[in-house]
Amino acid sequence: MWVTLENLFKVTLTVVFTAVWLAGVRWVWTHQLDPIATVQRLIRKPFKTPEWVATREPNKIYQNGNVVGEVIGPVQEQDSIIRFEKLANTSALNKGVVFQYQRHDLQIRQIGHAITAESAHPGAPLLMNVLDNVVCEKVR
Repeated sequence: MWVTLENLFKVTLTVVFTAVWLAGVRWVWTHQLDPIATVQRLIRKPFKTPEWVATREPNKIYQNGNVVGEVIGPVQEQDSIIRFEKLANTSALNKGVVFQYQRHDLQIRQIGHAITAESAHPGAPLLMNVLDNVVCEKVR
């Protein structure tokens, strides 16, 4: 007998998919669509980044996905070497472990000075755990 549970399931799926497809085709042909305006709306509309997407700030350094410092001042890049004028708020930075800056994995090779607290000028915010003239090498 051809009426088995499997055949009944196949016929049901075929009917459902056909009905959905026909409804979609009917909707497309009975509604006025404006593809140019649709594309323009998609381009202009700013999309908010979903909360589940991990984003990184360009002036921060990271280890294991956590912020471990802040880049202050200019950054110089030459081949596989990156020099930071200052890294501030680095108390959580493990200097012997690779860290990430933007899209680079870096290893510290040299630190000019380590300062506990520093202020650029009176009234400026106090920078804690400042590393001056940090030379890093790109890893990988």
